[in-house]
Amino acid sequence: MDSRLDIGAPLLAKHLEERMREHLETQYPKAIAKLQASLVDCNKRLDIVQPQAPADVLHHMVNIMRENFVQGKQSLMNELREDFSKMTLNIKNFCLAPLMSTGDHDFKATDEFDEPLENGQRVWVKIGDLNSAVIVTTVDSNDITWQETPKESGVEPKDGSTPLENVGSGETKSANVMTGDIVALAANRGMRNFVHVDRQPIIECYAKAFAQHYTKEIRDTKDLICKKLDLFLNTVFSKNLPEIAKLAAAKLQLFMHKGVKESLEDCENAIIVMESQNTEPDLIFSPNEHYLNDLIQKMVAADQQMATDQGGTRLIYHNVRAYIKVQRKQISEQASKELIRTMVIGTQRRFNELISSRLSEYDKYVSEPSKVMSIFPLHSRTNSFSEV
Repeated sequence: MDSRLDIGAPLLAKHLEERMREHLETQYPKAIAKLQASLVDCNKRLDIVQPQAPADVLHHMVNIMRENFVQGKQSLMNELREDFSKMTLNIKNFCLAPLMSTGDHDFKATDEFDEPLENGQRVWVKIGDLNSAVIVTTVDSNDITWQETPKESGVEPKDGSTPLENVGSGETKSANVMTGDIVALAANRGMRNFVHVDRQPIIECYAKAFAQHYTKEIRDTKDLICKKLDLFLNTVFSKNLPEIAKLAAAKLQLFMHKGVKESLEDCENAIIVMESQNTEPDLIFSPNEHYLNDLIQKMVAADQQMATDQGGTRLIYHNVRAYIKVQRKQISEQASKELIRTMVIGTQRRFNELISSRLSEYDKYVSEPSKVMSIFPLHSRTNSFSEV
């Protein structure tokens, strides 16, 4: 036999014990580390499933929702600021045009009564042989750059630039065109001179056209806000909520949908009121008479053709234009405030009412999450923490 071999059970046992000692010295620290990690994980799980009164769970959930609402509202308002700026600009882009005829009409050059040019404003320029509506993209001291409004034919809109002196007003067509339209509207005047014609019915006709324009813009913005508000509330009722409270939060959100529907109804009623301000004959007036009269006087003074045969119709035209200018400013501001009041503030008020009352009705929806229940034997599971 080889002298390097040890033979016998006692020697084998001694050899195995030495090997086991070496193995334990190596593996024992690793085992301790794994056990400590497992202990931390187990403690976290125990924190999740430790018995809590449903009222405590709901109270914690409501605090998280309030925080979600406050944090998310600021981001929502930042987004809405851009939407309201677009809406205001679109309302201001209404063009006072003939109602009794259609087609391409001569536009008037911009004057001191037009709003200052800004990006996004609609103006008229000459493109080839046609007068075309374009959107201002940049403005400098000498000219503007613009983009042609898209055509229904699908033709790619053109870009270009035009000297300021060649830019046509986007607020109104030329006085000559508008006075011709006023003559048509006042065809049933009998023998009365135009200077004696009742201008109020004519102002009403153009005011109604303006009302149709801004009502569409306000409703389009309302639909956009509704979509953003829906995404905002989805975050409020889900972000950072513990699993145990998600079912109760989902039930609360379903009830919140009724509140949002009420806010939409309030918003639609406000839009109807704003529309009526320029469709209801008794509401077609401005209490801001000083500004209105000042505008009319200045427009008349600047019109060198007031002493001609068209003087009566041109006076009516200046009255119409001044009234629309006043309403542009008034409706633009009111529309933004009413949409915020009904859609955002109204929803916030209903949210606060919801989470401040009747929470006890949602106790039954506070339940253990299934993925947590699965780590326990079947005999230890319960349907809700109220049964623990």
